[in-house]
Formats: sequence, C-alpha cells, structure tokens
Amino acid sequence: SYHIASFLGYATRTSGGAAFLHDNILTGANAPCRLVFRFEGKRLSIEDLGNGFACRFGARAHANFEVQKISDTAEFESRW
Repeated sequence: SYHIASFLGYATRTSGGAAFLHDNILTGANAPCRLVFRFEGKRLSIEDLGNGFACRFGARAHANFEVQKISDTAEFESRW
C-alpha cells in the first residue's frame, strides 16, 4: 500500500512575517486544513500541525518535511 498527500491553494504571511499559513476548511470537512510554510535561507519547511485528515491526505500521509533550494528555476511535471 502507499499513502499520498498533496495540497493546492494559497498561504498568507503570518503577522510576525516569519511564516506563511494556509488555513482553509475544505468542502465536507469539519476542521480547517492548516499548513505552515517557513523559509530559512535556502530551505523551506512545511508542517501540517497533525491535521492531515482535515487536509484530505491519505491514511498516515503527512506534510512534515524540509526541502532545499537548488536552483532559481521551478520545474513541474504531471504525475497523474
């Protein structure tokens, strides 16, 4: 088996300016999907605050990870 998490939407800069917050109640959900994005140097960390179910992630799928910038060019590909 495998577990998938994906997200689409907007994040707003927090009042302190150190992070961006996605805080949205998805259709049919009871709780808001909250994702925190923090940029530090060439790193981006994402945290789902333990509410992956409200974000419609698969079972045991989470968005808690860190990525490192390696280029100024963004490349996206369709996996579906």
